[in-house]
Amino acid sequence: SDVGGNRLLFSSRQGYSTGGRFPGMDIDKAGSYLYVTDRTNLYNLTRDTTSSSISAYVREEYVALTQFKAANSWPENVYIFGVASVESHGMVYVTVSLGLNLLLKIPMRVAHYSEISVLAGNPSEVYGGISDDTHTPYLQDGFGTDALLAFPSSIAYDPVEDALYFTESFTEFSDIIDDLYVGSMTVRKYSVYSGYVSTYAGYDFSQNRDEQGSYFTAGGYQDGWAGVAQFSYPLTICYAFSHLNRPVLFLTDFFNDAIRVVYT
Repeated sequence: SDVGGNRLLFSSRQGYSTGGRFPGMDIDKAGSYLYVTDRTNLYNLTRDTTSSSISAYVREEYVALTQFKAANSWPENVYIFGVASVESHGMVYVTVSLGLNLLLKIPMRVAHYSEISVLAGNPSEVYGGISDDTHTPYLQDGFGTDALLAFPSSIAYDPVEDALYFTESFTEFSDIIDDLYVGSMTVRKYSVYSGYVSTYAGYDFSQNRDEQGSYFTAGGYQDGWAGVAQFSYPLTICYAFSHLNRPVLFLTDFFNDAIRVVYT
């Protein structure tokens, strides 16, 4: 709530179905900020030290992100989903989905929209939605904006590898784009050091097609190494340590009603 005891509300566009994708949040322990996305923008919340209430918070909207979208003529159907705050970098990383499919880097105390940059994904490829095959998102590994993303959702930072992991959940396998069957139900990895985006875990379902060449899938469930593992809409992801003190990724496998573990 705010200092007046009023609940803090975040916007939700009418008519938009999240498809299981929930707005993201992450915490900056050093600065005592809680970062939140509401599909349209990024906010940080911090305790109101002038209030005696432990539940009173001050909310700050990242106006620079709104200005960045306007300056780059982003389409209306663009949504901000995942967020990862990295104190050692002084940065917040967010995933952008639907109309554009990108990974952004935003300084924690950004002063001007020109400080925001696209790390991965092609910002010139605008997706109009189902039935519009113009720039339909599909998975393609590569460096920076040469990599293509397909509905990136949740994101987590790995301090050991200095890498970002994010989930992708999108299928439109009835269409062929640039001779590729489109879609991705995978975990992708972005190397902060090199800028390379790779497919870290998840089976390429486009390998299996019927005699007409079409393939429709809701994913699968299979444990195994890297490209052997199968997911059915992997969504929320977080970085943690196992009981053996090994770094791991936990993710929600939405349509499998499961929590999966991916070893890093």
